[in-house]
Amino acid sequence: MLSALVIGAAGVRADESAFQASLTPDIAVHSKTTEISGLSLNIWGENPQHGVALGFVNGSTGESSGFSWGFWQLR
Repeated sequence: MLSALVIGAAGVRADESAFQASLTPDIAVHSKTTEISGLSLNIWGENPQHGVALGFVNGSTGESSGFSWGFWQLR
């Protein structure tokens, strides 16, 4: 799985990232408008995403897809 993230990171656009870590949407590695195309580890996260999101509270915006696991899911 790690190799897939590294390979996928090579084609990431400037407004995308392959990795996100966040405590809240405003306290995070990337802003909540940055699209995550890879792995997102959250206490509470709300990025548009195309990948895997793991956390306690997960939200997604825009045209998101992928796998999301958390205690609460926000839309």
